[in-house]
Amino acid sequence: VDYFIAHAHADDAASKVEALARVRARFVREHGREPLVWCDSWCLGEASMDGTGDEALMCLPCFMAGSHNLLVLYGPGFFTRLWCCVELWCFLAIGRPRNAVHIERVHDALAPAEEGVHIRVSEAVCSHPEDEERLRTVMEAFPGGLDGFDEALSNLVNELLQDNAHDEERGR
Repeated sequence: VDYFIAHAHADDAASKVEALARVRARFVREHGREPLVWCDSWCLGEASMDGTGDEALMCLPCFMAGSHNLLVLYGPGFFTRLWCCVELWCFLAIGRPRNAVHIERVHDALAPAEEGVHIRVSEAVCSHPEDEERLRTVMEAFPGGLDGFDEALSNLVNELLQDNAHDEERGR
């Protein structure tokens, strides 16, 4: 799989499609073929989205491990969703290099402020409260607890956004 797609379901669908089209065009130009992608909405189906497909969601680390790159469709809702934060962190935690994370801003995404993105996983939500509880319990074990996780993820995201800005300047 060329890209595991991480996105917030509530972000504007048309803007995400436009972002995917840009990524696809670059990929085809660079590799001479269509990219193979994995996206929860398409690959897991409605059962996992309405809470009846917990078995499929438990396999997310396997789906990520089978992907060469993580494509973050960065819209205004991305870091308000706990699963989005977890997907980004997990992709790197399984040993993927930072340059395998590609951030594509969707049309309605705000540019990060000069001081950068400040992520607060304690304020991020899931569709299912039991997921929130389980994920936060794991994050609380992070050195420094939730505040430590927030700081580490915020620093990582700001570095990735800087890398992404440099890629755009070079005409990625």
